[in-house]
Amino acid sequence: TWNTETWGTARSTSNVTLDMGMWSFDNAGEDLYGWKKNDSTYVWDTSAGLANNRMTAVTNAPTASVTGLVSTPDRHLICFGTEVTIGTPSTQDTMLIRWSDQEDFTNWTPSVSSTSGELQVVDGTTLKGGIRSRNTIHVWSDQALYSLQYVGPPFIFAISQLGTNCGLIGPHAAINVDGISYWMGDNNFYRFDGRVDKLDCTVRRYLYDDFNMTQGDKVYAAVNSEFHEVIW
Repeated sequence: TWNTETWGTARSTSNVTLDMGMWSFDNAGEDLYGWKKNDSTYVWDTSAGLANNRMTAVTNAPTASVTGLVSTPDRHLICFGTEVTIGTPSTQDTMLIRWSDQEDFTNWTPSVSSTSGELQVVDGTTLKGGIRSRNTIHVWSDQALYSLQYVGPPFIFAISQLGTNCGLIGPHAAINVDGISYWMGDNNFYRFDGRVDKLDCTVRRYLYDDFNMTQGDKVYAAVNSEFHEVIW
């Protein structure tokens, strides 16, 4: 016998919080690549035309990643917070970075004939997001800021930590303007222009004292170029 509830009767509450179906997108030439949070990597191939053309999973790519982007000018497909064993979502390591072969987004196997590879990040519990900056990619965990830089063979990418206790609140909460990265953390606003600085904010306490941290993935950063403003 199942318990029944009538219309207008308040439902019981739960402490379970589920992630939203959050998407991240980036372009590689004319094609659009997308990452659904903790799900697969997808591509929309413009050469297939517009009619009945849907995004499809990238062949051989990870099937569980937090987010991703396309590096430039070297053109690697990069997944953040992804699988140890590709094709096995249960092996997802939210602190692992993995990238494809250069120009071949279906080759993710490191070898002497491939530039595919992976790096492990240590400061934090999950990677939150990444954006391209000047000559580097800025990558955030929930605790720290890193620089992911293309260095070529044999290592392909090198990672260095730029700051700690300055993590990102959500995958879209950072933006780069003229080589300077700005982002919202879980208790401050920050920028990186060679070092991590806190931004002065007169409404900081008003905001954070009344902010639901479980909704951090909904924060988006943008630039208002007309008034030289970064907004969240």
